[in-house]
Amino acid sequence: MRARIVWALVVFGVLALAAAPPTSMARDFRRALAAGQVDLTGPDLLRGLRVYLTDELDTQRYLAYADAVLGRPYQPYFIRSLDEWQAHVSTYAGDPEPDQARRAPAAPLVPYRDFSVEYPPGFFLWVLPPATLAHSVDGYLLAFTLWMGLLATLALWLTARLARRPAFLRARPRLVAHATGAALALGAIVTHRFDAAVLLLLAAAVCGALERRPVLLGVAMGLAVVTKGIPLLAAPALAMWLWREDRRRELGLAIAVAFGTGLLVVAPVLLSAWHQLGDAVAYHLGRPLQIESTSAALIGLFLRGSLEVVQSYGSVNLVGAPARAALACAGPLSLLLVAGALAGSWYAISRAPTAGGRERALVVGVIAPLVAFMTTAKVFSPQYLVWVMLLGTLLSLERGGAFPWLWLGICIASQLIYPVSYRALSELRPW
Repeated sequence: MRARIVWALVVFGVLALAAAPPTSMARDFRRALAAGQVDLTGPDLLRGLRVYLTDELDTQRYLAYADAVLGRPYQPYFIRSLDEWQAHVSTYAGDPEPDQARRAPAAPLVPYRDFSVEYPPGFFLWVLPPATLAHSVDGYLLAFTLWMGLLATLALWLTARLARRPAFLRARPRLVAHATGAALALGAIVTHRFDAAVLLLLAAAVCGALERRPVLLGVAMGLAVVTKGIPLLAAPALAMWLWREDRRRELGLAIAVAFGTGLLVVAPVLLSAWHQLGDAVAYHLGRPLQIESTSAALIGLFLRGSLEVVQSYGSVNLVGAPARAALACAGPLSLLLVAGALAGSWYAISRAPTAGGRERALVVGVIAPLVAFMTTAKVFSPQYLVWVMLLGTLLSLERGGAFPWLWLGICIASQLIYPVSYRALSELRPW
């Protein structure tokens, strides 16, 4: 019970209610920091910590999308067509501050048709509910972070159910405590991005497979795919496992439910903007090498004299000959490593001599292709680690030894990328 109370204090107190500082204060502090006007004094350090936990820029994007769909005045910085995003390229000059005057639409805008959205249609299932409760950026930030905290808590409850199974009993006593540590180590991105939805859906999918609930499995995977797309890479391991366990009728039902769930979510977009839906794919295919990716890190360390940092597609990216070469290699390398992870998953699931061993291989098989993609794709963000925050904690505790602390160390190190060293990274000034 004590560990659960600490989880609640961290997720709802530190990571969600810490969003209470107004976004205007956050922007003022960032300007002062960039100008060298922040002192290492108690008040400035406390203000910096509060701003550090606010992290509102992506949440402003979500609110702009929601406002446009609901027919309310929206921030025009985020509401652009694909052509406008492709043309919006500028030299990096720090974080953009999209605080222009709001624009009132004559009627609700249709996503994908009237403006480009970089996420699949399921994204709106998670960002619209808090927008119905709050209109201002500050109010939405608070409502959204509390909503994501609730989703993360539901994901922890499902993961605790997994820890009751014989395969994971070793992890059960310390699961909540280490999950709390992982959430605190990852920081504000746990509640300030909608990735907590993927965290919940992956946990639900694994529970659905192991607890013989194919409808839950199908709904969770269908929603995960139409929410973020990349979680589709977790589906093969789930299918392999059901096939190996000779539960093929359940597999067929899960596939049918997943397809039906995804179609139900995508149908409104297909009816209203089917010929523009491909713009979301074109948006990602056209993105340059993002500065947080592994490839960008390597060429940024050794070839930075031949690179230029630009702001485009709503992110900080690298352009230049080395970036183009890295971009050409990133796709094939990512496909190769994902295929290797899937092959390894099938080998582990099919050769495990015990039911518990196969269950552990299933969880590894869900995570491994996602990690292979994260670390080799042309785009990366520490928020991706939120997807595997709880399943990674479960596996690390099951392995024991130094693995739980190694996992926590990885989560802590992610904050060195964002936001601690992000400005230095974006200016190609390696520490």
